[in-house]
Amino acid sequence: MKYNPVDSETIEAIIAQDPGDRKVASLVVTGDLHRAAEQVQKASSCWIVTGFVIPSVGAGETDGPAGAIALARGLDQLGIPCSIVSDEINLALMGRAGYPHLCSVDRAIDGPVASHGIVIERPGPASDGKFYTMAGVEMTDHVRDVFDHLFVPSQMRGTRWVGIGDGGNEIGMGKVRDRVIEHVPQGEKIASVASTSELIVAGTSNSGAWGLLAELSLQTSRDLLPTPAQAWQDVIDLVAAGACDGRTGKRQASVDGLTHEVYLAPLVAMRRLLVAVACRQKPTDLLEENPL
Repeated sequence: MKYNPVDSETIEAIIAQDPGDRKVASLVVTGDLHRAAEQVQKASSCWIVTGFVIPSVGAGETDGPAGAIALARGLDQLGIPCSIVSDEINLALMGRAGYPHLCSVDRAIDGPVASHGIVIERPGPASDGKFYTMAGVEMTDHVRDVFDHLFVPSQMRGTRWVGIGDGGNEIGMGKVRDRVIEHVPQGEKIASVASTSELIVAGTSNSGAWGLLAELSLQTSRDLLPTPAQAWQDVIDLVAAGACDGRTGKRQASVDGLTHEVYLAPLVAMRRLLVAVACRQKPTDLLEENPL
């Protein structure tokens, strides 16, 4: 595939679609998707950090881990060693779902520091030092360890981080904190102060992971995206292992309350884009047509 910056802009537009009405388009940092993919290709090793605990259920959600495993598969194809790092609740969940590359925080910090990191759908601290859900529910005790013991020390030791989020309360969103306060409900309370070098904002964090993989596909001329069937199976496997929908709190095969078709629509659109680029055709109506 011959790289064209317009295709990168199309991917940004696809993943910035906002079916959950979270005002994500106002948080997009134009060009960071392209820059993130360039950085990931330079990685000699990579941590993929994920896992959002829903306090009312005491379980991890489907958004984040499904994107993390897709990223791990993509990095495998590029020959980049990676580990998926999370808290005990989410590690147990992903272990039951059969995920490879799992790594505890203790094991990660005891080993060599990774050159790069991708943090997807992982809460970051607000200005008061506490961690909040989108609804403003405090969850500090569930999630602080990864931030304090891995993210902050590794940044100081030179790890370059890419953030992926969809709400404003995740690690990475400190880069656009003023916009979160302005556009996101309860933004003043929940806005994360933790920044990353590059930030990818999407309608769901999983679709942000797909966007990074689509951009990597363009830059490397390889198809690194999961198929829609594989992406949906990842959600089914997580729910069977005990995960819940982050918006509804129910143990059901869904992500942020979205239907199967709406959730997968960005992935289908990006796969169509890759086909169009491979065939040297100009992609048309990718954002207007129903991708399924």
